[in-house]
Amino acid sequence: YIDLLNEIAKHEGWRLQFVAGTWPEVYRKTLKGEIDILTSIAHAEERRPYFDFTTIPVEIGYGRLAVREHSELNSLSELDNIRVGLIRDDINGLELKKKTKELGVAPIWVYYDNYTEMLRALSKGEIEVAAINNLYSRFELDTFGLKYAAPFYAPVMLTFAAAKGKHSDLLNTIDKYMARWKDDPDSIYYSAREKWLRAHLRPWLPVWVKPVVTILAAVFLLSVLWLLTLRRKIRQRTAELVATQQQLQQSVNALSELQARLKAIIHALPDGLVTFNTDGHITGCYGTIPNGLPTPQLGTHLVEAFAPDLSALLLNEAEAALKAGTSRAFTTKLQTGETTRHYEFRLCPYEPAPDASALLMMVRDISALEFLRDSAQSINARFAAFAEAMPDLGFILTRTGDYVLAFGGRVDLFVRPPDELTGKNIRDVLPKPICERLLQSIEQAITTSLTACVEYSLEVPAGLRHFEAQIAPIKGQNNVDEVALISRDITHRIEAEEAIRQLAFYDAVTELPNRKLFMDR
Repeated sequence: YIDLLNEIAKHEGWRLQFVAGTWPEVYRKTLKGEIDILTSIAHAEERRPYFDFTTIPVEIGYGRLAVREHSELNSLSELDNIRVGLIRDDINGLELKKKTKELGVAPIWVYYDNYTEMLRALSKGEIEVAAINNLYSRFELDTFGLKYAAPFYAPVMLTFAAAKGKHSDLLNTIDKYMARWKDDPDSIYYSAREKWLRAHLRPWLPVWVKPVVTILAAVFLLSVLWLLTLRRKIRQRTAELVATQQQLQQSVNALSELQARLKAIIHALPDGLVTFNTDGHITGCYGTIPNGLPTPQLGTHLVEAFAPDLSALLLNEAEAALKAGTSRAFTTKLQTGETTRHYEFRLCPYEPAPDASALLMMVRDISALEFLRDSAQSINARFAAFAEAMPDLGFILTRTGDYVLAFGGRVDLFVRPPDELTGKNIRDVLPKPICERLLQSIEQAITTSLTACVEYSLEVPAGLRHFEAQIAPIKGQNNVDEVALISRDITHRIEAEEAIRQLAFYDAVTELPNRKLFMDR
C-alpha cells in the first residue's frame, strides 16, 4: 500500500504523512478525520455507513486460524467453549463470530490490539486459537512456533477507504491508477505485490520437513494415498472459495447498481433530504433544498443550520420520532423578505448501524399547495354565499339522475332538504312522469351539448309550485356525465298568464264566456 501511495503522490503532487498505530487506533482516527486515507481495510457492508471505499480491490483476503504446532483443530465446529483471540474491529474476527453463530458454536472471545500481542498470547497458552488473515507472514507464525489450521472463511476485498462523505476525490484518483496498473503486468502494482507478498514469505515447508520427508519415504505408498486425499479436499475447498468469491462479486455488483439507482432517484427528487444523528449533527445532505432555506453543511448542528425557532421545532419532533419509533410530519411557514413560504418537514428514524440511531428528514416547499388551498377555500366561500343568495334551486346531476350537489336559498322550494338529496336518485324523490321528462332532457343536453329546458309542477313545503328547469352539460371533461340544472319558480308567471287568459275570454262581471272565446272556438 505504501509503495502504491508513494507512486500516486509522485504523479499527483501529494505530500504524504504516514501514521502508525494499532488497527483499532487507526480505525478510529480515520472515523474522526485525523487520517485521510486508511489502507488495507476490508470492504464490508457493516462499514459502509462510516466509510467510502475504492471500487477496485488491492488484494483478496480471507480469514485463517492460527494454532500451536501440535494442535489438531480442523473445523470451525470444534471452537465451542474454546478461547479464541480477535483483533478489535478486525473484519476477520467479525466474520468468524458470524460463522460460529451460524454453526451454533459458542467460543470464548478474547480481544487484542495487534497481531503480535495476540500471537504471543497464543504461544504462551493464554488462548487456544487466533483469528488472522491469509496474508499474515508465515515467518511470524514460525517465530512463535505456530501454524495455520485447516479451516478458512470470509473472503473479502482489501481496499483503501476514507471517512464517509470525505475525500471522494482521493479515492477516485486511487481507483484511476489501480485500473491502469492492473491492466499493465509491468506496473508498480505487480512489482510491489511480488516484493511484499512473495519475496518476504518463507518457503511453504518449515525446516523440520526434510527429516520428516526422509522418514516418510519408508511409507511412500501410504503418503501418496494421503496426499491424493488431501489434494481432493483442497480442490473441494478451492472450488468453495471460488464460488464464494463469485457470490461476493455478484453481491458487490448488485450493490453498486443499487447505489447508482438510489443516487439517480435522490438527484431526481424535487425535495431536499437531510440526515442527522441523535445529537442533531448533520451527516448528509441530498436532493434539492427548497428556496428560502439554507443548504446545511456536513458536520454542523441543526441549531447552526436553521433559524432558532425552526431548529428547536426540528429537535423536538426528532426526539418524539425516536421515542415513538415512527415518522412524524409538520408544516411551518417562514418569512423571507416580503415573501412568506410554507414548508412541510417529515422525519423518519432509522438505524445506520447496529445499536445506532439517526434520522432522515425530507423538506418540501408547499407554498403553491397552500396558495391553491387558500384559493379553493375562497372559491368555496364565494360559491356558498352565491348559493345562499340565489332565489333559484341549483343541482348537479349525473347522467342517470343521481344528485351530486343541491343548493339554493329557498329551502321551502326543495322537495326535501338539500343535504338529504346528495347521493339519492331523482326517482327516489320525484314523481315518475317528472323523472322521465328530466332524464330525457338530461340526455338531450349531454348528446347535443346544448341547454335543454323543461317545465313541471311539484308539491313542495311551500305548496304547489310551477318550475322551469334549464339543463346544461358540464364541459371540460373527456366524457360528459354530469349536468347543471337550475330550477326557477315560475308560479307567479303561470298565475299571471292564467289571469290574463281569464280576462281575455270571460266577462269580468258575470264570469261568462265572451264573444272572443266563442269566435276562437
